Amino acid sequence: MKHRRTQEPQEGPKLPEGFLMGGTVGAHQTEGGDFQSDWWRWEQRPKRIADGSTSEIAADHWNRHGADFSLARKLGLNAAFVSLSWARVCPAPDTVDAAALAHYAEVFVGMRDLGLTPVAALHEVAAPRWFAEGGGWAAPRAAARFETYARAALGALAPLCRDWIPVVEPEHWITRSQAEGAWPGRARGSRAPETIRRHLAAAHGAAARILRALRPDARVGVSVRAFEVDPWDPDSPWDWQAADRLRHRLNHAFFEAAAREEGGTPDFIAFSWGGSVRAGFSPLAARFSHAKVARDGAGFSLCLEDAPADADGFERALVAMSSHGVPVLVTGLPDAGEDDRVRCAQLRDHLERILRRTAEEPPLAVEGFFPQPLLDGFAWEKGFATGGGLLHVNRDTMARTPNTTAYFLGDIAEHGEIRPGTAARYCGGEMRG
Repeated sequence: MKHRRTQEPQEGPKLPEGFLMGGTVGAHQTEGGDFQSDWWRWEQRPKRIADGSTSEIAADHWNRHGADFSLARKLGLNAAFVSLSWARVCPAPDTVDAAALAHYAEVFVGMRDLGLTPVAALHEVAAPRWFAEGGGWAAPRAAARFETYARAALGALAPLCRDWIPVVEPEHWITRSQAEGAWPGRARGSRAPETIRRHLAAAHGAAARILRALRPDARVGVSVRAFEVDPWDPDSPWDWQAADRLRHRLNHAFFEAAAREEGGTPDFIAFSWGGSVRAGFSPLAARFSHAKVARDGAGFSLCLEDAPADADGFERALVAMSSHGVPVLVTGLPDAGEDDRVRCAQLRDHLERILRRTAEEPPLAVEGFFPQPLLDGFAWEKGFATGGGLLHVNRDTMARTPNTTAYFLGDIAEHGEIRPGTAARYCGGEMRG
């Protein structure tokens, strides 16, 4: 049905040439069958997963990747941020599964043939079970074990993808496993987070050296789940210091550690927006930067999940991340729930900030926007309780159904701007000036 135009659309800011637009595809969350991982074992214990589900089938992306990416391309998307399963490629120590590497090569070739640009990650959250049982990231040989995997994976796949992340959101993983205890991998000792961060940075550096030796034009990025942190009490110097410490650790500490390992600045930042929080000083929260997170009406906690995704905080954090002087890819927004129009409006609110900042002088170097998972999948401890994908997945039939956010994002990718009529159609309102 055609809509009557009541006024001429206003010309808005344009996305930079070559801007990447797509969804994220986490291996453990979408593929199914990641049975050699530490997370598969973790999921079997009662009450660890909110809805009692497991990742056994997930979104069955392992078997449906061709159709999934074909649908993404038909929607107008031009890229995807994908991760590999370390446990599939190395199901046992000193073992490389050639069939798994051949599968990932097929994925990359299929994306290339469709016109989708991949941004790839070697490791995201779920580690091989043998690695976890041997001490995980706290073990002295952790970085060496990862280097063996990186050498095999990149040796097969580097020619098929230019931009790589060695480890997805390492500081966030430290927070979730070591400070919150919500994910597997917690290590003993008050210095465990520092030891783990050092090993993760060494793993990043090893992968970066391997990749650059294999492919001179390759780019190696650092992945960050960033939060905007303000003091709980603006009049308290203790709260100011706690907020500053927490913000620096979450947003900048790993970038700095990776730069030291590389002996130079990483090539880009994959910036996933966690939300805005307020923090107060807590002398007992050593693993949480001596900070406690304020929850309106619910006191304090040591958990960052489900923080509000306000666009003002996003813009502040984006500007701060850009201060490192390298391009930024936005690789996630907080889950806005199951209402597609609410999620579409959140996407628009945050993308408007990117459009404005990339159109200013001097412009921020933002090169891509991957705001949501491509598919409904296994959302770690939340299970399948929320359907956060651009493509909804029917749990019984595995049928994919694009939601309004997918159509909206595809239209932006195709036209390089948020068209006022499109914003009204999918988000229930014109783009604000």
